[in-house]
Amino acid sequence: MMDNILVATDLSERSRLAVRRAALIAAAARARLHVLHVVDEAQPPEIVEAHLSGASAWLREHLPSDCEAATADVIVREGDPHSQIIAVGDELSVDLIVLGEHRERLLLDAFVGTTAERILRVASRPVLIVHSESLEPYGRVHIATDLSEPSAHAARTAHRLGLLGEKTSVIHVFQAIGKGKLQPVAPPAMWESSAVPIVPEFPNASDPPTSLCAEVP
Repeated sequence: MMDNILVATDLSERSRLAVRRAALIAAAARARLHVLHVVDEAQPPEIVEAHLSGASAWLREHLPSDCEAATADVIVREGDPHSQIIAVGDELSVDLIVLGEHRERLLLDAFVGTTAERILRVASRPVLIVHSESLEPYGRVHIATDLSEPSAHAARTAHRLGLLGEKTSVIHVFQAIGKGKLQPVAPPAMWESSAVPIVPEFPNASDPPTSLCAEVP
């Protein structure tokens, strides 16, 4: 399970969805929630200072409604967003970093990637990206796998953190030459013998994971 969860917010509605999801997860795990906002340092000092104080006030006003079920604290930092998110995660030894859906900036994203993409590339901690709002814990979870060790590690991590829902499915899709439609198939014998086990043991699961291997055109 988890003791500390970090959620980053840019104060947008997209980020508020992430904060609400992080609060749900923190409440279920009885974990401490840390809400981080980073003020971009590439601005005049007076603007940075005003943003720092304004962000703190805004978060303290709105957090109670977004984090009703969880104990949360506010952290406001100055610097590069992706670097600060990773740094704070390491400082607090968080078990999970939660991010909202990114704001598109086509030119910048093309050259350096989104903040979420940059964090995913270098973070040493699990990262969850929230795309939509839900008032309920995760109920149905699909684990997509390419039968590699990183896929197995992702599944084991989700299990360890308690993020798998009541119903979990493991899905592998492969390219089928000459086939014209999607259809369930048995994986080739060589895959069965060489694939890394993707789903860990679930000794306490009342409804163990199901699996599907499918081929696509």
